[in-house]
Amino acid sequence: MKVLKANEAQYKELNGFENLPYRLSFIKDADNNWITDLNVLNCEAYKDILDKLKELEVIDYNPIIEEEEIQK
Repeated sequence: MKVLKANEAQYKELNGFENLPYRLSFIKDADNNWITDLNVLNCEAYKDILDKLKELEVIDYNPIIEEEEIQK
């Protein structure tokens, strides 16, 4: 699965952007990257920041694996 990766400056600028009822949020992946769903590029609610969203790097999602899942 592909996701959008933000560097620290991009994260600080974009995280929490609101166009109610929508709010842009990032989470950390297993590599400690700030990521968000690729679908935000197609969401009308984020059209005001679309140019900035297009600057984010597209990467493969690396999920955090919980320790109990590893032991299975």
